[in-house]
Amino acid sequence: RRRQQQKDSSASKNTEDTTAQRTAHRFGRSTFKSLGPSRIVEEIGKGKDLPTLACISLDGENTSDSLFRQQIVDAGLIGVVLGLLNRCQGDKFEDVLSDLSGDLSCPSHWLNLLRNTTFTMPDARKLRDTRIQVAESLGPVASCFVDDIKREFFGDNKSWHAGMFPFIALLQNLVLEAATVPILRQYEGVSDIVVQTMFYTECRNDILEEAKQFSACMLDPDYSQIAASAGYVVQEFVDACGEGNGANPTEEEKERLRYLATTSTINTNYKKTSKTFAVGLVSLLERRSTVLRSQIYWILNMFAFGDCLDKEVIRGLVKYGQRSDINAEDAVEIPGTSWNLICPKPVPYGQQVPSDSRVAVAIDAGLLECLLAIATFGNSDMEIIEGI
Repeated sequence: RRRQQQKDSSASKNTEDTTAQRTAHRFGRSTFKSLGPSRIVEEIGKGKDLPTLACISLDGENTSDSLFRQQIVDAGLIGVVLGLLNRCQGDKFEDVLSDLSGDLSCPSHWLNLLRNTTFTMPDARKLRDTRIQVAESLGPVASCFVDDIKREFFGDNKSWHAGMFPFIALLQNLVLEAATVPILRQYEGVSDIVVQTMFYTECRNDILEEAKQFSACMLDPDYSQIAASAGYVVQEFVDACGEGNGANPTEEEKERLRYLATTSTINTNYKKTSKTFAVGLVSLLERRSTVLRSQIYWILNMFAFGDCLDKEVIRGLVKYGQRSDINAEDAVEIPGTSWNLICPKPVPYGQQVPSDSRVAVAIDAGLLECLLAIATFGNSDMEIIEGI
């Protein structure tokens, strides 16, 4: 179900790229397709603006467009685009265009090409291979975007902002293929950046203010949408830590869960001390964030199964449950999540055993009052509430 939610999310495809749509209209869809796949790849490799944006505008949910885009992929599109993108650390964008005699307006369009081609394809095996190919070659690009202090992509600040959304949305598509998760996780800073982008709207006014200056050139990045896409990526990273083990992750998987749970919500080079990711998830609930509310609870439960939540998380969730403005979704999720927080180590094929110290923390924070309030919701899980 979660993977289908990702596929259905508009964050993972490029249907909202109005620049590409307008360009495709001006260029002419029939003119574009008449070039043929090999010529289109050649023109994109030369940094040409019109063929690139026309290719981005192909609709993966349209059978004809989807088939044609796969033909372009078969003609070598992915290798060409990755080759261009992998110059992002050592070359400025204008120098790359000068070498190619190209006129592309922004390097983020190359990311959008990858984003679209990894969203869907008629040939499922080809799609899987493409996602793995992109993941294996994404190191240089990832190095640019994980540095949210320097904030440069092809040596340019504007391009970093323009590229952040398609980069995170590309990761969202890639993790739909489970084999890409360990590949992406090995890149230094990737796990950290997908966690931290979830908190940009809460904690990084410097980035938000800087981004505003680019709104006039239609490159205004929507950091709320970036947070949503990042949340899906984190969810798959967490999911991979418990693959095949349900509520009983292995010690190695627990270590990965602990790393994610304790990741700082803010780059420590920007601010030395900040909340851990686990505590930050509760803060997102407290701020009434609409981003991935059900996923937040799911991640907290996975962290609980990995025994990597601290007392601050227990206090935060219990106190949040006492608020008068919680909704029906909260009423469903809080009792079960609270149970897992106070029973941190599930016994395989047996009952969960409460931790006396965690129960004490929860009761001190107001667990009984929280559950009595939630019991007034008609959709609350009374069996769990009575069990606690």
